[in-house]
Amino acid sequence: MIINAQEVDWNHLDETRLDSVIFAEVHEFSKNEWGDTLLCSSVAGPRIYRVLKRNHERLKLDRLDIKLNRIIRKFDSEITKRSGSIGSLGRLDSFSIQGYTSLKEVADKFITDWKNSPGDYFFMGWSQLGEAVTYYDRRTQVIYVFFVYFT
Repeated sequence: MIINAQEVDWNHLDETRLDSVIFAEVHEFSKNEWGDTLLCSSVAGPRIYRVLKRNHERLKLDRLDIKLNRIIRKFDSEITKRSGSIGSLGRLDSFSIQGYTSLKEVADKFITDWKNSPGDYFFMGWSQLGEAVTYYDRRTQVIYVFFVYFT
């Protein structure tokens, strides 16, 4: 989409639009890589966003990732909970926006980081229901991207 390649005004970032662009790019990657269609969820987004906003400076990235993954487990199906298997799963990334001029570039950076993380790459395509949530800290110019797969 041409709009995704337009320059971003980082002082007035539309995080909801960025969520959509990241979801679309992950969907496209999943479709090309595994032939799977990814459906978009909006179940946990507001809660994840609040946790990111309140805790991004207070918690280290790995601790914040654990906290977010605990939250999304509340959305697991009853069957998944009772069986003790891994259900919903999310991945958190953060990086400086320095040098990035478009939403697509941010989405591509997130996917590249994910693909280059051997432990995390295994979970790409975990299910066919996903959600992207971003939080941008204007003061530090760091963006936080959380992508969750729901079971």
